Amino acid sequence: MTELAPTPEYRPLESEPLFRPRVFPIRATYILLAANTAVFILTSVLAALESPDTWQGLRLWLTGMVQSPEQAAFFQRLLLSFGAAYGPYLEQGEYFRLVMPMFLHIGLLHLLVNSFALYLLGRILERVYGYGRYMLLYVGAGVASSALSMTIAPHVSAGASGSIFGIAGGLLVVGLRHPQSVPLGLRRAFGRGILPFILINLFLGWMLPMVDNWGHLGGLIGGALVAYWVQPPAAGEPTGGPLAEEPSQGIVLIPLLIVALGVSGEVRHFLGIRHSGEVLERADTLLGRGQFDKALEELEPLAQKQPHDERIRVQQAVAHLGLGQLDEAQELLDGALETNPDSLFARVALAAVHRKRGDSDSAERQYRILAGQEAEKGDVRRFFADIGFQIKLHEEAIEQYRRALILNENDALAHNNLAWLYATAEDPDFRRPQAALEHATLAVELTRWQEATLIDTLAEALYVNGRHREAIETQQRALQLEPGNQTFQDHMTRYRQALTERRL
Repeated sequence: MTELAPTPEYRPLESEPLFRPRVFPIRATYILLAANTAVFILTSVLAALESPDTWQGLRLWLTGMVQSPEQAAFFQRLLLSFGAAYGPYLEQGEYFRLVMPMFLHIGLLHLLVNSFALYLLGRILERVYGYGRYMLLYVGAGVASSALSMTIAPHVSAGASGSIFGIAGGLLVVGLRHPQSVPLGLRRAFGRGILPFILINLFLGWMLPMVDNWGHLGGLIGGALVAYWVQPPAAGEPTGGPLAEEPSQGIVLIPLLIVALGVSGEVRHFLGIRHSGEVLERADTLLGRGQFDKALEELEPLAQKQPHDERIRVQQAVAHLGLGQLDEAQELLDGALETNPDSLFARVALAAVHRKRGDSDSAERQYRILAGQEAEKGDVRRFFADIGFQIKLHEEAIEQYRRALILNENDALAHNNLAWLYATAEDPDFRRPQAALEHATLAVELTRWQEATLIDTLAEALYVNGRHREAIETQQRALQLEPGNQTFQDHMTRYRQALTERRL
């Protein structure tokens, strides 16, 4: 009987890894891509609904490109209502702004670029980290990005790029500290391999003024710190040994709870804004009628519930201004500017207060704070006038329209908007039918009867001058350009009814 020699003990070669890295399926990255897309679709619908012109609001949100100061103000208001990052609001306790920016995007191109980067980098890190640790890093980096941005950057910002930089920070740290956890086929993306991506994109961020590089830097630091403290799960199985137990993904509950709290806070905030909008609209009507005491009564309960909403303070200030209570108005506006130093409404209202005091230099200083040298441009002055008109500061609005026309006497929109103010102002002190007709006629002639909205204003000016038949004929020309415009049709009905009553 032949005796077999004993089997030699297995000894791995020095080049053979002691542990085979564990590779996880990709789940969270696809969920995040879907979540970002869903949020973008939802905000696009809301932007369209919030805009006076549905299609214009949708186009603005899809492109993220503003073409006028009016559009810039509307776009910023939308971003803030959806939870974008903005330091002064965080200081007032709106902590959901630490979470929401990582899911918001400024235009479809912004979403596509960030989605592509997330698709490329996220899948690599998730395969090593698993969805639990990966989600913790992603959300932690997003919160760090928003926090640093709102601490240092003065502007409104949003986007998933901070979290994407966090993924890059995670790839860097994991590659340097835990290379044994990275499969051989992925190692070029980890450690020093990700440095070119980080450095090039940080450099581009500093070069491009519209990029929030503080947010990128905050996300990078946040992701690197999470990766430093939360290492990848233990390697898969010892070579030649039994299969290691699947690591727990329970840590995913932490980022999910953070996101849930952020979304809950944003929903309450948005619903509160919608309620505030209804109250502000009623107060705005009262201000337009000169019923300043009633406007204050309408606003007071809302001001107690939302003491940090500068829009409420501005309307209260306008009411006090109408009552001649300049000190109360200025105190409210100073408080509004502490909450939001960039508030256009508060600056215009404060300029009106200074002008009422006879201090024109201080009034002009408010506009220069907002626009600098741009304040000497006609379209910028027109924008300030539109803001004044919107919050029922008719005297200040007329002054700014006058300045806009001094700077550019052929500004058709300034003529048109001033004509609309003179034609529709409920306060009889500012209702000037003949001046409305003169400016509306100039606006239409300057645009050669090609702008339906301006023709509609001319029809309104003719109507308030009692020239109903001419108003109808003019409105027909507006409807020829925009036959489906419901506002124009409503105006036409009013003009025809007035003509019929006049005949009777």
